[in-house]
Amino acid sequence: GIKRSTGVPYTCDVGYERFLGPEVFFNPEIFSSDFHTPLPDVVDESIVKCPIDVRRGLYKNIVLSGGTTMFKDFGKRLQ
Repeated sequence: GIKRSTGVPYTCDVGYERFLGPEVFFNPEIFSSDFHTPLPDVVDESIVKCPIDVRRGLYKNIVLSGGTTMFKDFGKRLQ
């Protein structure tokens, strides 16, 4: 790009950082010691709190939509 105020061209190199974005959902402790529960465990704990007769339907109908869920293999890692 070109910096508007000075007209000087610049570049921004993004390396391994782009893979760390979705990683926070599966290993939250690498970013903050305040969070320990990964997303798959949160989803599982939420469904287990529901009545037993609806759990199978909830597990079969998990929908991933937009945003960070579009990262490669997000759905596979959630299983």
